[in-house]
Amino acid sequence: MAIDDLIQNVMSYTHLPETEAVLRSAYEIAELVHRGFQRLSGDPVISHALEVASILAKWHAPLPVVATGLLHDIHSPEYSRGYDLNDVKERLGTEISGTLTAVINLNSFVRQIERNFDREGEVETNLRYVMSILQEEPNAVIIKIADRLHNLQTIMVLSRHYQERMARIGFNVLTPFADMLGMGMVKRMLEDYSFEVIHPTEYRKIKQQYADADTHLDIQSVRDELLRMFSEQGMQYKVRWQPASFYTIYRRQVEQNVKQSKSLRAEIEPLKMVDTGWFIVLT
Repeated sequence: MAIDDLIQNVMSYTHLPETEAVLRSAYEIAELVHRGFQRLSGDPVISHALEVASILAKWHAPLPVVATGLLHDIHSPEYSRGYDLNDVKERLGTEISGTLTAVINLNSFVRQIERNFDREGEVETNLRYVMSILQEEPNAVIIKIADRLHNLQTIMVLSRHYQERMARIGFNVLTPFADMLGMGMVKRMLEDYSFEVIHPTEYRKIKQQYADADTHLDIQSVRDELLRMFSEQGMQYKVRWQPASFYTIYRRQVEQNVKQSKSLRAEIEPLKMVDTGWFIVLT
């Protein structure tokens, strides 16, 4: 993804005359701050910033959110020189600088979780902090979700330990918030990327099982039957189906096996979803 492509993508749905100026200014800052830094894959860090912004653009995020996506790592201790947030405010305005501040704080929080990876009690307690950001600055959480999604997509360059750490944090911390934000497709992607890393054998079994052509024929058959019934009733209708994540299918299979036999012990425990008892639906 190049900056010109990103600009065209965002202009196609925002139609705002300032789109190019805002995105080029954000890109100039990010490119300067990340110049000379590389990811473990060998790719320049600016490529990650562009990919995160591209993911946000695919979700048709507003222009300020996409611009902040370009800037999301400018205070990274490993991959940036740092940058004066007052200058961001002067060049790009209060909205972008405010969201960026929240993203920087959220990045620091996630790094804290990563340092305390094996201490689940603290992770559970600190989830309240993410909820506070979600209530005050939901766009910061959306940007962090896009960031972690791209990290999971490029996770294979990491050691096994760091892959599992990143996957579990993405699953336990960010998946619940994607769900609360109504980002069902993104929630399923986070679940499946995490599931593939943590339980690769089970992931491959489920994926192969549901890649079978007969499964798709069964779905099409149900869809056709519903269309027929609605047509006979003279109803206006649309029939859509939304696939469950492979992790959800796996979890249901485990639960079904346990119900069928109380003495059955699942060979592999399902991933743990942190339940704090305080999640609320934001309306």
